[in-house]
Amino acid sequence: MTRPPVSCPVCGRLIVEPVLKSFRLTAEGEGLVRDVHAMKAFHCQEQGHIFFIRVSDLEAEPLQANA
Repeated sequence: MTRPPVSCPVCGRLIVEPVLKSFRLTAEGEGLVRDVHAMKAFHCQEQGHIFFIRVSDLEAEPLQANA
């Protein structure tokens, strides 16, 4: 299951949302354009920061603090 980010990694604000649910990320280099399926874009509503998170990190189990 995909877990959305809890806060903005830039400012720590708690209101973040995906950038357009059907947003397509691409990377261009050496004359080639490729889709980037392994990343999701998010937006900090309060400060306008845009940040990217690997899909594998969103699907990973949350880390638990050592007791």
